[in-house]
Amino acid sequence: MDEEEQPELPEGMPGNIMDRMMSNWMFDKKFIEQRKIFLWGAVDDKSAKDLTDRLLYLEALDPGKEITFYISSPGGGVTS
Repeated sequence: MDEEEQPELPEGMPGNIMDRMMSNWMFDKKFIEQRKIFLWGAVDDKSAKDLTDRLLYLEALDPGKEITFYISSPGGGVTS
């Protein structure tokens, strides 16, 4: 798909994939620094692993310090 054929992105959304990845990373970094973790969407093996990784990372940085966990999920299933 040529760059001129790409769908129009919402205002403020970076145009190329690397900019979008960096934008997401900056969003994640900001909330990790604030010890905030989010779960959006259905729970599956990948989301469960990502959450576990973040929780373990934050606990290792500052054991016992509060972590805020926001959940907006219909549920789901984890097989492992």
